[in-house]
Amino acid sequence: MDFVLPNKRNQYLKIFRINSLLVVVGVVILNLFISISFAAIVRNVLKDDPIKNSIDFASVKEEFLVSVVGAPVLETFIYQYLLIEICLYVSKKIAKKENKTFSILVSSCFFSFAHSYNIYYMIATFLGGMSLNALYVYFRIKGKFPFIYVVLAHALYNLAVFGLKRLG
Repeated sequence: MDFVLPNKRNQYLKIFRINSLLVVVGVVILNLFISISFAAIVRNVLKDDPIKNSIDFASVKEEFLVSVVGAPVLETFIYQYLLIEICLYVSKKIAKKENKTFSILVSSCFFSFAHSYNIYYMIATFLGGMSLNALYVYFRIKGKFPFIYVVLAHALYNLAVFGLKRLG
């Protein structure tokens, strides 16, 4: 099933396939499950704060613009597009075959290091980064605009976290 918008010539422009959106939503739900579960373990078992030393924003507007709009685009460009593509290129040159697992792991490590507020946050970000990286590789293989789908998933995840923080 397709979600379509008519254009001025009464033709239909396919925007997203529903099954592709379900994959994106599935990754967002998986990442929320990872984050919430990991935070609960750190708080209740390890008796520590899973988000200590994280970024302090000057305003809610700034936090929204940075985390929901800017970060997904910039981080997808760096950690999925650039790093994964470089790793795939290098692995193909060395081993004559693209090593997708290697690319996902390397990019996840760098994604985690970029979120080095504390060790707990890095571990959770590594796991979440793996799912975003796998999503990128999945849509790359399908030939379906992997950059756009990962930005969408990352932005939806950050939006959900942004909303959950406001709930308490």
